[in-house]
Amino acid sequence: MSAYAPLSSAARRMGKVTCSILLTAAFTGTFLSFEAGAACFDPKIPSSVSSVSGYEMSVAEEIGLAKVIAIGKVIASRNIPIPEDPENYEVTIYTVQIERVLKGSLPSQVRLSSSNTTARYWMELGERHILFLTREWKENRGIADYYVDNCGNSSTLPKGDAVVKQVEKTLSQESPRAKSAPQPSRKAGER
Repeated sequence: MSAYAPLSSAARRMGKVTCSILLTAAFTGTFLSFEAGAACFDPKIPSSVSSVSGYEMSVAEEIGLAKVIAIGKVIASRNIPIPEDPENYEVTIYTVQIERVLKGSLPSQVRLSSSNTTARYWMELGERHILFLTREWKENRGIADYYVDNCGNSSTLPKGDAVVKQVEKTLSQESPRAKSAPQPSRKAGER
């Protein structure tokens, strides 16, 4: 039983798929080279209607959905082991020093989980990232605080500088509207 139970079955399935692909390649003599990525599906289209991967969330859409957007630097990482996993780990926990919060609120450091599957969001020590964060499941919060959807617009910096500028521009345009809340309507003749 894993301390990070919601991911263990997914990690085992990924291990079986990887093993199956390698065995097939070994027996057929066919070796394919490809970069694995997450299967990203449009959440607005029911899976029964479309199973086409490749959906890319727009920055504007993710700004609207995200509760927290921040810029941070990876200062530590550790793998959580699971014996059943072919690579002997199920999830990596990154500790990120928050440099700037663009939306929402965060402490100065957060722990981000990244599962050892195709849904993994890769980070390296010392890298800076713009991060669109989702709160981790309650049962996993002892291990991590948030996770990153790798189908979104989180990115290393400076590669993601254009995303940062778009977030800043969008949020600065939203701020004045939030401050000028509509006034209650008055009845005829009232001042």
